[in-house]
Amino acid sequence: MSDRTRKCCHRNTSAHVVKTPRKQYYGLFQIGSEWCKEGKKGGKCDIACESLLDDDIRDDCACAYKIFEDEGFKYWTKWESRCKGERLPDIENKIIIHFKFQMSGLATSSQGFARTNEKNIKKTEKASDTDVTTL
Repeated sequence: MSDRTRKCCHRNTSAHVVKTPRKQYYGLFQIGSEWCKEGKKGGKCDIACESLLDDDIRDDCACAYKIFEDEGFKYWTKWESRCKGERLPDIENKIIIHFKFQMSGLATSSQGFARTNEKNIKKTEKASDTDVTTL
């Protein structure tokens, strides 16, 4: 993982950043409070914000994928300031592959996610001509 990638994610599943009482960010992907609801399911992802703070990142991935589908990388301001315009691998296809793999229930923890990411990236790079919608 490059220094630039480390600066963007920190791999902290319990990160909770409070900008204002109405603007808070949760978990590994720093998902904003408009996407979840305190104490019960709700928000655009229909998820409790507290569930974004545990080591089971399946629900975090599902919500992050929904955000990515709706808004793209621009939702994450650190991507805008630190990553946009940089030469990066084909991240969009890898996100789709990781999301589908993650939601299959084969990896449930952030550590498992990191290990399976490395394996899937290598597989993706070897099969770069494969249509990711069929994976």
